[in-house]
Amino acid sequence: MKQTNWMIKTTNRANKSGFKPNNTFASQLLFSQIILLIILCFSACKEKEERPTTSMDTARLFIESSLNGDFKTAESLLLKNPSNQDWYKTFEIYYQKLSPNEKEKYKHTNYQINSLKEVNDSLCMINFSNDYLNKPMEMRLIKRDNNWMVDFSYSYENNKMLQ
Repeated sequence: MKQTNWMIKTTNRANKSGFKPNNTFASQLLFSQIILLIILCFSACKEKEERPTTSMDTARLFIESSLNGDFKTAESLLLKNPSNQDWYKTFEIYYQKLSPNEKEKYKHTNYQINSLKEVNDSLCMINFSNDYLNKPMEMRLIKRDNNWMVDFSYSYENNKMLQ
């Protein structure tokens, strides 16, 4: 019996505080917690995209990303210098001006690595072509801070890619 009285007093004290939980507030709180939990799960579960570790893989990812119009990925593989960034922006502007039909052709084109020449442990030359442009192009990759980077200005200047 004493337990019952204690429970009643506790209940009465809670009601005297002025806080009256309502179903809407409780539902919103529960909904917010579920959304937060889902966001945290997706953040933790999402795999971090790894950077390519070889010159060949870097070249492939750069070529595929550029052909697909994924400039964020392609630009992350560029050697960081003003000339490279300027040349790549020129290519990006060129790509954006293409008709939707031409962009689709680029996205569905096949490419081929014709040759790979590792000059030394930090310099690699790759010759490639795609079946849309049908002309061989050279790409130079340089290893900096243990990452292979595309020297796009070399490729652009030597190949005159957009002509």
